[in-house]
Amino acid sequence: MDEMRAMLDELMGQDRDGDREIVRRSVTDKEICKFYLLGFCPFTEFERTKHDFGACQNIHDDAVKADWEKLDDKEKERLGYERDLKRWIEKLMVELRTKIAKNEERLFQQEAVVLLAEDQAKLTRLNDEIQESVAQAEAMAEQGDVDGAQAAVAQTDRLKTQVSVLTEEASKRAGGGASRYGQQEVCPLSGVIINQEESRVRDHKNGRNYKAWCMAHEKYKEVNATLQRRDEERGRHLLPPPPVVGSSHPRSRERDHERSADRDGRNRDANRDRHRDRDRDRDRHRDRDRDDRRERDRHDRGSSRSEHYHRERRRSRSRSRGRDRPRERGDHAPQPNGSRHR
Repeated sequence: MDEMRAMLDELMGQDRDGDREIVRRSVTDKEICKFYLLGFCPFTEFERTKHDFGACQNIHDDAVKADWEKLDDKEKERLGYERDLKRWIEKLMVELRTKIAKNEERLFQQEAVVLLAEDQAKLTRLNDEIQESVAQAEAMAEQGDVDGAQAAVAQTDRLKTQVSVLTEEASKRAGGGASRYGQQEVCPLSGVIINQEESRVRDHKNGRNYKAWCMAHEKYKEVNATLQRRDEERGRHLLPPPPVVGSSHPRSRERDHERSADRDGRNRDANRDRHRDRDRDRDRHRDRDRDDRRERDRHDRGSSRSEHYHRERRRSRSRSRGRDRPRERGDHAPQPNGSRHR
């Protein structure tokens, strides 16, 4: 009953009987399924498939989805729903690669090709490496290391390619040995083993599981392209403007030449102003040094004149005292009474 009611609500609306009040929700409400707003809810798309994740616990509201589509890129980036969906699908892709590797290994083990001993030893060594790579991918996926798991899966794919080439060559060298499972292959999009018959392939591609995986791949490419575009736009906004590249058109070359001439003129004016300021500062320092030297010379000359003046005055005073002082005995000056010195 609950499932039937949910289906009727989705098809005809919650107020189809007129007995329930319509609740207006917002894109930021916690009960809203943010993946449904982006057009891909894994719980709904993989329902009743081999990868059923159970029923979605959130609400799928078309009115809120319309409000989401009206938001600009800046607001969507702020909410971060697209990055959450990208991380969710990346974990899903890691599990898919692990399943593909296991199923390919299963088909390989079922083959009954009789090989030479040398070729069999090479294949055994490659199979051991594949097993180690698969185990490593599973361990990293359980730990949440998406990049490491993807690298391990890529290594597994390379080893599987080597095994395929070597198996074909070894089969030819061994003289054939067709396998009864030769008409089977692993689907690269869903990871399941399918028969290569046309009717079986058509039934597989019309199934719900294959369509869900195709939608997951398409949505991952779409979300990843959107996020890369925004990152590039943000990077271009933060970087300085690119240099003007010349064009082959004459008018464009003329405009480039004019812009280059204006830029060169502004650079010359700026250099001339810098040189003028530097010369002005140098002249100012030179005048200050010259004034300082003049002041020191003036002070030195004043000190020299003062010393010379005081020195001459002292000499004059000494001469004056010598004339006024009476001569002592033994001087040759005439005595007052005219008598000679005895």
